[in-house]
Amino acid sequence: MVRATTLVALALATALAVPPAARAQTSAAPRDSVRLVLQSLRGELQLLRGASATMLVAPSREGVLLIDADDATMGPRIDTLLASRRIGRVRRVAYTHHHREQVGGGDWFYAQGAELVSSLRTRERLSKRRDDTGRLDLPAALPDRTFTTPYRFRWGANEVELRPVGPAHTDGDVVAWFRPANVVHVGDLFRADGYPMIDVEGGGNVAGLIATLTALAGEMDDRTIVVASRGPLGDRRVVREYLTMLAAVRARVLVQVRAGRSENEVATSGLTGDFEPRWGRGTVRAEQFLRQLAREVTLLGR
Repeated sequence: MVRATTLVALALATALAVPPAARAQTSAAPRDSVRLVLQSLRGELQLLRGASATMLVAPSREGVLLIDADDATMGPRIDTLLASRRIGRVRRVAYTHHHREQVGGGDWFYAQGAELVSSLRTRERLSKRRDDTGRLDLPAALPDRTFTTPYRFRWGANEVELRPVGPAHTDGDVVAWFRPANVVHVGDLFRADGYPMIDVEGGGNVAGLIATLTALAGEMDDRTIVVASRGPLGDRRVVREYLTMLAAVRARVLVQVRAGRSENEVATSGLTGDFEPRWGRGTVRAEQFLRQLAREVTLLGR
């Protein structure tokens, strides 16, 4: 009954939120030219690069497990692509956190009968989140299954572990381990080509990110493939390089804040200079990264 009620609400929300003509112009059109890229990863696992996120596709006899769902416009296109490759229908979607780039497509898959899975904290955030006007800014369909401890299950050839971690990028992050494939999807905990984006309002902080990634790196070996929501694939070596950068820059910012430097002074201080050639190529600029670190260490006092 709950699911049926949610599906009715989903349909009404979609129909009433924006007039049909406006929806065609504001939602569908910008994504029509986005090219979905599906590539083999290891064993039966496949990488799917979408409009806003990189997903993981795990086929089985029961259907497809999808790690993250891209934004709200991409669900039908993902479904069509998987069907055209005879991979199967999506039967379960697991979210790495609550941002729209990860959960937006969930409504589509839910309407097709898929189960939605997330950490309890992610579901709580999705149930409360609103946009700047006070209107709901979240999928109508909330996760069916939530967890606060690792959720393990068999899917195809792999044992899957969905593990709540953090706070790190947010306070509801989940990493998805696939064994024996030795592949882990880490959501937005890591970027192989740039500085991190931390959702401070969403409960995240760099200190927690460092602790989380340090623990994860300890479980990796030289063959581990690290999938992130954005950017290239990574491995244990690159994660360790990322950790070195995070710890060094945070320590520098802490010194500056304790010396009485303002947030603006820290942000324009050039503290990331030696890391720019390696990590300054992503979407997060050094000034933005330094600014969020200055706020964090000021609030935490460490």
